[in-house]
Amino acid sequence: MKFIIKMVKSFYDSKAVLQIAIIVLALVTSIYGGMIWNGVYWVQIAFLVVSVVFAVITFFDRRRDRFAKLPRLEIEWVVAVSMLVIISSWVLSPVPRQGVWRISTILGYFVLLYLLIDLFANGLEKERFLVAFFGVVGLYLFSAVLEVFLAYQGWFTSIASYEIFPPSIYRFSSLIGHSNALMAVANLLAPIGLVYLIHNKRRSIRIALVFWYFLYGICLPFSSSRGGYLGLMMWGAVFFGYVLFFYKTGFLNRNRKKIIAGSILIGFVFLIIVIAFGGYLVSHPTHGTSIFSSREVMWGDALKIWQNHPWFGAGPGRIPFEILNVNATIPPRYFPNHVHSTWLQILAEFGVIGLITFLMLNIQGIRMLIRQWKVLPSEKKLAGMAYLASFTGFFFHSLLDDYSGWVFIMMVFLVLLAIYMTMNLENIKVWREINVRGIFIPIGILLVAGVYSIWIQLPFRQGVNLYEQGKYIQAAEKISSSTKRDSISSYLYTETGLAWVRVWEENGDELALEFARANIRKSINIEDSPSFLWADLAILDWYAGDHVIAIDHIRKAISISNQESSHYLIYGYFLELMNRNSDALQEYQSAISLAPDTCSHPFWQQTKLRNNFSCSLEDGLQRSKRSLTHVEQADEFIKQTEYHQAQVALQRARWVGEQWIAIDTVQAKLDIARGNDDQTVKSIEGLICNDLLFDNYVNHGLYHLIFSRWLYRTNGLDYILVPGYMQVTSNYGQFDLAEQYLSDFDLDNDPEKYNQLNEIYNTAIQAGALPSALD
Repeated sequence: MKFIIKMVKSFYDSKAVLQIAIIVLALVTSIYGGMIWNGVYWVQIAFLVVSVVFAVITFFDRRRDRFAKLPRLEIEWVVAVSMLVIISSWVLSPVPRQGVWRISTILGYFVLLYLLIDLFANGLEKERFLVAFFGVVGLYLFSAVLEVFLAYQGWFTSIASYEIFPPSIYRFSSLIGHSNALMAVANLLAPIGLVYLIHNKRRSIRIALVFWYFLYGICLPFSSSRGGYLGLMMWGAVFFGYVLFFYKTGFLNRNRKKIIAGSILIGFVFLIIVIAFGGYLVSHPTHGTSIFSSREVMWGDALKIWQNHPWFGAGPGRIPFEILNVNATIPPRYFPNHVHSTWLQILAEFGVIGLITFLMLNIQGIRMLIRQWKVLPSEKKLAGMAYLASFTGFFFHSLLDDYSGWVFIMMVFLVLLAIYMTMNLENIKVWREINVRGIFIPIGILLVAGVYSIWIQLPFRQGVNLYEQGKYIQAAEKISSSTKRDSISSYLYTETGLAWVRVWEENGDELALEFARANIRKSINIEDSPSFLWADLAILDWYAGDHVIAIDHIRKAISISNQESSHYLIYGYFLELMNRNSDALQEYQSAISLAPDTCSHPFWQQTKLRNNFSCSLEDGLQRSKRSLTHVEQADEFIKQTEYHQAQVALQRARWVGEQWIAIDTVQAKLDIARGNDDQTVKSIEGLICNDLLFDNYVNHGLYHLIFSRWLYRTNGLDYILVPGYMQVTSNYGQFDLAEQYLSDFDLDNDPEKYNQLNEIYNTAIQAGALPSALD
């Protein structure tokens, strides 16, 4: 026993426990901070647990040194002002509840920086962090390369030719969730790795770094990251400019002029290549019509938000909701949760006061970095310049993107900043009166807030699990428990309302319908900007018999989002059921004018009013004035029996992200034309079960993802729009295929499957409306 105690004490005294804890924290944070992982509840719990372990171990480790003092960076005054501005903006925001996560994260960054500087200055090994970060980012780079390889392999395999290339370059996501994010964190590490590549004598380290840069180089053209390319050019200019003009080695001193001339020539050739191919590489279909078109919209929205809240901004965490207030095209268009520029993000969230404070923070930070550079010994100048190049690249990347809410990326940045600030320990100053243990007060507050958040969500998570098992009543009751623990959460009220909607849909319980309406109303009273929630409420009001209120609520949805065709469709549908045909026709006209291709949907043949209306509109459509989509080209090739060309066109459609229901429909047609019976059955059943069901609700998948994961950082129920929310889509032939398949279905062989497919089909042709609404 004494031996074990002695071994444990030796292990603890070596600080191995602390180092392991902080590396595990880095790994868990990288998962938690990735866009595709934000909603995973167990990852959030793991992140909190590891954070607690790290904080406790660090506290006891620092407690042994009674004379340890908090580091002094000589920028404390601007840090204090920044915290005051952030808290003031939060208190003054319209819905402070929405900003809890955001404000906790930002304030946590300040705390983490001071804690890391203290730890590095007192013995924490820096290279453990760098190894962990290079390893995690290397894994992300490898996943991106593998993703690109599999994408192109799938392309060439599908069309059985290596001579036909995709219509645009592939853009990866990788495990981190987005190519922009991977480029940001890779650029942070890239200049620092070069120093290790030059000076580290361990062959294994150099081989690993060479492989890392090999992956990094492959990823560059497939990231299509405009901010990433800008960051790369800036860190490259700083680092290599220093090496060429100021770094002293025998070889450089003898050949400096030749090397500079050669570098200028290479740079000029590189610039020509960038100009020649930059438009192709950067103008990915996800960017819109030009390399800055998508950002122009978001930057314009940020300025509109700032105009509405000029001094202290809209408040932390409010950007997604405020965007809904200033942009009447969401839905159906893209719904961003940030504005793709840190400076404009600060302006919109914290106003002109916040922007001035952020500017002062940057100026003081630059002065701090320069002071540290001046006192570095000559043998550390190259490494110091690598860190300065890293920070420069990140600064310029942040002009085109915002990573202040991406925990892992900010953690890498703060760790590198702390390492740089402790490269010369003689320059580390401390406060005379402030003990380092005082930093654990805000850490404790943040941890308590995290535990409280998990306690609030626990019944909700249990309810979601019950919902997935089909136990809807128990699910609704469990989720309701979370609203009692947090009575000001718009999201929890929304999810509770949707759970009761499902109960009502299953058994027709009128009380469940009233519960659903009450919870959606409470949600809207807290946060009234999402137009689709007003439309949800209008649908529920209509089913409850409150037609006048339903009309008012759908009008409210239209006033918020006047470019969403389904809002006008619902309004026209209500008016038609009230026999107000002339008013209904006017709303139908608005719906069709916003989405003219949808006039072929069977919904328009359901009544005499709609049938006559849709025919006149369809006759006036002039589709020949626009170029055919890849799906439409594939359909034409099938008619001409050019099946291989049809397959190529379908692959192009998949590559650029055209409508999946259109792609799957034409793919089924192609399978029929080729006489592939087994594949045809799979295609049509998938078309019915997935596409028809999926397409009943407006942007079902996109808005569920945004509403749950992006806005509230959690996984919710499997839909965000109530059953009965009407949606009319284009008819690519999916309804004819489904009808023919059902007419030929062997009912005696599998009546249960037939009933399932038939129910989905009938719901789809009614545009998602529940049968009760048609009575």
